[in-house]
Amino acid sequence: MNPRTTPPAYEFDGSSIGELPDGNETRSLRDILCVLGERMKHLATRTELRDVAVRVAVIEERVDGLATTSALSHLASRIGILEERMSHTATKAWVLGGTLAMLVGVLGGFWWIVQQYLAPLLHTVPQT
Repeated sequence: MNPRTTPPAYEFDGSSIGELPDGNETRSLRDILCVLGERMKHLATRTELRDVAVRVAVIEERVDGLATTSALSHLASRIGILEERMSHTATKAWVLGGTLAMLVGVLGGFWWIVQQYLAPLLHTVPQT
């Protein structure tokens, strides 16, 4: 029968060092070493920490790449929307042509009104 390495009162539960004797209790060195052994099982080695750091760096690079890809796709969709709106916008030539046509119409109407009012006045003026 294998003896238990950790006494029941000292099993690791993630709490603070309060499990170790505080001076008022007398515990054997074996009990203290059992508690420390259990805690050491839960600590990561430096190699494992380096591996985790490398994995985190790779994940961060991938997330940055995804963010960049997402931003570019968002910009591409916004550019598509702008191109669609600009294709329905009037050009300078179209605006200039419309302005010229309106100006000709207004001047023609003004000239017609002038003729309507001036023609009777000109007929009443005696010719010499």
